Amino acid sequence: MNEKPNLYLGKYGKTIQFINELLRCLENQEIVKIKIQKRNRSREAEKQLVNEIANEVEAELIDYRGRTFILYKPFEEKSE
Repeated sequence: MNEKPNLYLGKYGKTIQFINELLRCLENQEIVKIKIQKRNRSREAEKQLVNEIANEVEAELIDYRGRTFILYKPFEEKSE
């Protein structure tokens, strides 16, 4: 997956607006690539933030390299 990120996690971090936008992306596609802007965070703090985001949107963290992470959330089957 060499595509550009779908979202950027900016200087304000995990805001309600970011989470809402991520949820909208996950409704339209199962895999979302997110790039974290450079901050003065430790690697451990960044890793914790990524895991919190994945848990909050109920997605699986499938890759985390450098400042980029990829989440996967299968589409929900709609019963008619």
